[in-house]
Amino acid sequence: MAEGGFFKRLLAGLTKTRDNFVKNMDYIFRGFTNIDDEFYEELEEILIMGDIGVTTTEYLRRFKAQGQRTKDQRAGRV
Repeated sequence: MAEGGFFKRLLAGLTKTRDNFVKNMDYIFRGFTNIDDEFYEELEEILIMGDIGVTTTEYLRRFKAQGQRTKDQRAGRV
């Protein structure tokens, strides 16, 4: 197998992943008017499908949980 062929396929695959990721991120930030559970679920799926990784998704879940706790504290629902 020629090296040029492998690297061309690799580049094409990475370009496709990047383009899909950007398109999906654009969709979520333009398509949602509220940051709610549905928004977070879509965002988590996009991050995982874009090979961003489980660590980033876990960080997002912790961020979401912290935001909910803060919201509850402000509303006096602790």
